[in-house]
Amino acid sequence: GIPFLCFEAADSVGGNWAHGVYENVNIISSRLTTEYKDFPMPKYYPDFPSAQQMCKYLNMYADHFNLRDHIQFNSSVALVEPLNGKDQKWKVTMKNGATRVFGGVIIANGHHWNKRWGGPYKNEGKFEGEQMHSKEYKVPAQLAGKRVLVIGCGNSACDVAVEGGRYAKSSDVSVRNGTYYFPRILLGRPTIEIVRPWMPLWFQRIWIRIALRLFLGRYEEYGLEPPKHRVWDRHPTINSDLLNYIRLGKITPHRDIKEFLGGKRVEFLGGETCEYDLIIHATGYNVSVPLVQEGVIRWDKIKNHRHTDGRTYPDLIAGAAARHKNLFVNGIGQPRYGAGPLITLGAEALAALIEIQTKLKYPVGAVLAKIGAKPMRDYLVDPHQAFTDGVGGLSMIKYLPLVESWFMSSPPPGYVE
Repeated sequence: GIPFLCFEAADSVGGNWAHGVYENVNIISSRLTTEYKDFPMPKYYPDFPSAQQMCKYLNMYADHFNLRDHIQFNSSVALVEPLNGKDQKWKVTMKNGATRVFGGVIIANGHHWNKRWGGPYKNEGKFEGEQMHSKEYKVPAQLAGKRVLVIGCGNSACDVAVEGGRYAKSSDVSVRNGTYYFPRILLGRPTIEIVRPWMPLWFQRIWIRIALRLFLGRYEEYGLEPPKHRVWDRHPTINSDLLNYIRLGKITPHRDIKEFLGGKRVEFLGGETCEYDLIIHATGYNVSVPLVQEGVIRWDKIKNHRHTDGRTYPDLIAGAAARHKNLFVNGIGQPRYGAGPLITLGAEALAALIEIQTKLKYPVGAVLAKIGAKPMRDYLVDPHQAFTDGVGGLSMIKYLPLVESWFMSSPPPGYVE
């Protein structure tokens, strides 16, 4: 095995499931598509486990594999910086000032922490009510007796809006762009599980659109904007309650915000004007890699089929830095659904890359690039395709020393020794 030490800023195992989600949340992908393949969830777990059950599962995983002995809790890292030399080690500086040197570093901070806010909106500084990000929402008491507006149409937005429909004085949602709303259960089983690995993408899109139209109808009938993108081009929203609550009159949908009118008044693009005590921005997160100085990882502005304005993506190949040895970033992608199998396979691949790096002169990311591997061009990942590609890639890792000796007579661009 590979000796390791994990620094964890929190005081326990669980990550977002222990410290970052609201009280009543359940997973949106099913138990079978979320569990790690080397440690299945208990069979008595429901199809959609709660946050408490997910946290317990992660703790059972840690105990089963004796991980606690390798985790240093209440330990926050401030900076990770390379030390020059052919074996390239890394200096890790803690927030308390202590420093350690390691043979390699894996940054696994996740992508649900750097809050992205809605807007900018005209006259947004005039709003006199309360505003928060969905990351800050924890318990229904925060909504009680308030007129609530939720900005967004993703999974968190729908969950919070539904909680507002139950506990707030009123609950509205503001949606800029339409999306596909999947029910949790379709045809008697978790919706995500009706998508099978053998289905080509074009067939998945047709099959899902037909099923959604038959069981839900047209989104316009709920007062929602229809999606302008294809199924899977963006992360779907999985929620069985939002559409029902709209029909029950417990949630009112609106288009995007046009401007703030002063006080607690908001005007929407549809022309309606409403007053709110609390606005919750359920507008997602920015993907970023903390702890390293600018330039250690390069961020390229790229246009893709989802974002024509160009968004920045790191020059990581299979999670490995392309210009430095022994630096890896794990878990930066967002599977469309069911991350468990990908996490399991990704961990196996990461361990193999760490071991093979000891046999390479140049960064493993640069060697992977020589055989055609490319940096990510979209954070949204097709789990079936990624799993298939990952299995094939895992079998190729052992040949990387040959690739380097045959095709890399000079250092890769930007390589720092």
